[in-house]
Amino acid sequence: MRNHLPDRAALAELGVTWAEFEAPLAAGAAGPAMLEALQKRARARFRELALELHPDRTGGDSEKTERYKRLAMAKDQLDALVVQPPQSPRPPQQWSATWSGATSTTTSWWSPPIIRVRF
Repeated sequence: MRNHLPDRAALAELGVTWAEFEAPLAAGAAGPAMLEALQKRARARFRELALELHPDRTGGDSEKTERYKRLAMAKDQLDALVVQPPQSPRPPQQWSATWSGATSTTTSWWSPPIIRVRF
């Protein structure tokens, strides 16, 4: 079974202490806002470290590559803890059409419009 909590050492490299990481989990309603603030700080630090540790920049240095992978995994696990609502690519539109006297209405944005054809 895979551990879904970030590695303590990797979090420390990202500038987040374990106490700061545990505080939002126990904070209740204020927790998500605290966790998002930690996530933003960790992402900014990860970007800085990625510039020096990314495998494309290190020329195949295995130690730096492994360190980069560990930090990326910690960042991804921290990101997974922050639940964000799914957002649709565009707001729903109202489609309405009449076909042989019956009216069909749907609010789903991906449904094509029904075209009325007269013979």
